[in-house]
Amino acid sequence: MVISDVAEFGLTIRQIGTAGMQMPAETHLDAVQLLACALGSCTWTTLSTYGERFDTSADDVEIKVRWAMGDGPKRVASMSLDISWPSLPESRLDAATRAARHCTIHATLSHGCEVDAFVDQ
Repeated sequence: MVISDVAEFGLTIRQIGTAGMQMPAETHLDAVQLLACALGSCTWTTLSTYGERFDTSADDVEIKVRWAMGDGPKRVASMSLDISWPSLPESRLDAATRAARHCTIHATLSHGCEVDAFVDQ
């Protein structure tokens, strides 16, 4: 996975199926950026599986993840993905858009989940 264009409210990921993670030197991802990477890579995995059904590789997929922050408590209020897939036949765009919305992390963020935390010694 190659991570680029890292900013306070967005980043771009591509070559997601490759081993390892590459990003500009001295780049340190914060928790929200890691969440964005998880959403983007989960979406890519879903699209890759979708593309395999009709012999279309997802190797050229590029995903731009953007977000807005909310307050009370401080949190991610919204996220959006702009997905470019040059090798995808135009006739498959609508179906691929529907598929992209079915990754597990997308579903978790859309429907919420209970989270608990414990600190022990």
